[in-house]
Amino acid sequence: MNKTTLPLGIRQLKNKAEKGTFRFDLPIQRASGQWTVLQKSLLIHSMLADFPVPPLYFIKYKDEENETVYQALDGKQRCTSIFDFIDGDFALHASTPPVSMEDSIFDLANMKFEDLSEECRDAVLGFRFTIYALEDATDEEIEEAFFRLNAATPLTTIQKARTVMGTELAGWIKGITNMPFFTQALSLTLAQARRESELEVVYAFNGCQRRRLQL
Repeated sequence: MNKTTLPLGIRQLKNKAEKGTFRFDLPIQRASGQWTVLQKSLLIHSMLADFPVPPLYFIKYKDEENETVYQALDGKQRCTSIFDFIDGDFALHASTPPVSMEDSIFDLANMKFEDLSEECRDAVLGFRFTIYALEDATDEEIEEAFFRLNAATPLTTIQKARTVMGTELAGWIKGITNMPFFTQALSLTLAQARRESELEVVYAFNGCQRRRLQL
C-alpha cells in the first residue's frame, strides 16, 4: 500500500464527483446524510475561520476505461455536506458563529451558499483539505484503515436516548429537529447546539403531552 497526497480543492473535487471520478460507493461506508445541520454548519465555519479540519482519505485506482478514480475512504460526510451546501440544499444553523476574513466580519447564521459574501463563497470553493490517497491497497488493508479512522466517539446521555427509543422513533425525532424552527429559529447557544439540546425540547414537549393525556 502506497500513501500519497493530493493537491485538490473543493471546486476540483466537486467537478470530479459530477464526472464520476470521485465516488462515495465504498461498500463499508455509511450512507450519506448522517450529519446534523449543526455539524455541517460547523464544518463550513471551520473552513472559513481556519479551525483545524481533519484530512480526507481516498482509495486511488484505475477503472475499466483506465481512468484514475478516487473513492472516499474517510471524509464522505464532509464532502457530501459541502457539496450539498454549495448546491443550496440547506442553510447554515442559526447557532453558526460569524467569521472574520480580511478585516471584515461576515455573518453565517441561517445563510445559504448563495447568500454568503463573495469572499466567503470563494473561500469555500477554494478550500483545500489535506488529502491522502491510498494506492495498491488490499481489501484487508482498506478495511483495517477504515476501522482505525472511524473509532467511535462516546455519546452524550441525550444522544444515548435515541438508541433506546428505536429506529422508527429516532428517525421521526431527527426529522423534527431538522425543521427550520430548530435549525434557524430556536435560540440556542453554540454549546447547547453542540450538545443537541434541541432533543431535550422535543422530549420535554412529548412528556408534557403524555401527562396531559393522562389527566
